[in-house]
Amino acid sequence: MKVIWILNSPIGRISEVLKLSRAQSGTWIDEAMRSLLQTDETAELAILTTTTMKETRRQTEGRVEYVCLNAGRCPRGKSTSKSKLKTWVSEIRRINPDLIHIWGTEYSIGYDLAKEIKDIPIVYRIQGAINSISKYPNGNLPVRKMKQELSLLERFKANKYEKDSRFMEKQAEMELSMVKESAAIFADNEWALMQYHMKMPQIPVYFDQLPIRKVFFENTWELDKATPHSLFCLAGRTAYKGLHQAIEAVALLKEEFPDILLRIPGSIASRNPKWLFEPTYITYLKKLIKKYGLEKNVEFLGALSSEQMAEYMLKSQVFIMPSVIENESTTLREAMTMGMPAVAAFAGDIYEVVVHKETGLLYRYEEYEHLAYFIKTLFNDTKFAVEMGQRASKFLKEKYADHNYGRILCDIYEKVLKQ
Repeated sequence: MKVIWILNSPIGRISEVLKLSRAQSGTWIDEAMRSLLQTDETAELAILTTTTMKETRRQTEGRVEYVCLNAGRCPRGKSTSKSKLKTWVSEIRRINPDLIHIWGTEYSIGYDLAKEIKDIPIVYRIQGAINSISKYPNGNLPVRKMKQELSLLERFKANKYEKDSRFMEKQAEMELSMVKESAAIFADNEWALMQYHMKMPQIPVYFDQLPIRKVFFENTWELDKATPHSLFCLAGRTAYKGLHQAIEAVALLKEEFPDILLRIPGSIASRNPKWLFEPTYITYLKKLIKKYGLEKNVEFLGALSSEQMAEYMLKSQVFIMPSVIENESTTLREAMTMGMPAVAAFAGDIYEVVVHKETGLLYRYEEYEHLAYFIKTLFNDTKFAVEMGQRASKFLKEKYADHNYGRILCDIYEKVLKQ
C-alpha cells in the first residue's frame, strides 16, 4: 500500500530532512509516521507539502519520500492558482499512490485536489473543524479593539488580519464541499465528527486517536520541581488560541503573585525580518504586555522540540488552555498525561477529556476572570492541584493503553480501499 500524506506546511521530520526552518508545531506527525511504518512493514509513504523557495526538494529515507514543492503557501478561502495546482497534481501522479490522506481541511488545496483527482480515494483528517471556527470571527477578538493598542502602520496590518477572517468563512464553505466529495473523514472525538455527520450522513466517519509523544509518557510532573506561580500555555499566532485572555488573567493576578510567569511556546514569525512578518496578533499581545507592565511576567519561548516542551512543562506549576475553539488540543493532553494540573476553556471537544474538578478545571473562554480565579485556586490549594493532575494522568494513560495509531490508520485505509 502506497499512501501520500499531504501537509499544509512543512512540519515535523520533513522540515529537518529537507533542511527547512523549524516549524512552530507538528512533531506529532513524526510519531504517527513511525507507528504506521512499524505496523505495516510493506507500507510506502510519501509526505508532500509546499512552501516558498527556489525549487522543489525531494529526499528519500527508507520507505518514506519527503517532498516539498516550491508552490508557495497554501491559500485559505480561495482556490490554488492553476499553475501551482498543476504542480501538485503532477507530483501526485509521479508518486502514483493508492490513497491520498490530507491532514486537515484548513486550507483549500484539499478542495482543489478533490476537483482534479477522481481516480484516487481522498480521505481527510479533521484537525481545525473550520465549520465551527468560522463562527468566531477573528477569534472573537474585535479588530477595532486590537487597533486601539496599535500604531498607524500596525493598524494597516490589522486590516489584513480582518480580511483573513473573511477567508476563513469562505474556507468553511470549501470544507463542506471537500468533505462531501471525500472517501471518508476521521478525527478522535465526537465533537469534530458530529457536525459533518449530521449534514452529510452518507460520508463514512471513523474515530482515531493521535499518539501522545513518548517523552510525555516517560516524565511525571512533580510540584516541588516546578517554578512557583508559573504557567505554561499552548502556542498560537491568532486570537483563536486565546493568548490575549491569558495575558488579561495574568494582569489580574500580578498584584497577589508578583512573580507570576506565563511561558508561551511557538515561533513568533515565519519569515525574516521578524518586525515585518510578525503576525498582527503577536504585535497586539506585546502591546498588552507593555500596557499591563508584564514584561517580566511573560516569556516567549520560540519553537520547541518535544523534549524541550516536556522540560518547560515539568518546571511550570499550571497548564492553561484559553482557546476560543479547539479540536483535540494535543498539548493539553500531553500536559495532563504527565500529571500537570490544567485549566481549560470549555471549547470544542475539550469536555471529552477534561471533567470539571476531576481531571481539570473548565471555564467559558471569554471569562478570563474565571481563568484567573482557577489559576489562583491551583496556586493556593496545591494538594487539590496535585491530586487532580494525578487523576488526569491516570485517565489519559488508560485511554492510550496499548494504543497503536498505525493499526488504526491501516484499518481506515483498508476499509476505504475496499469501498
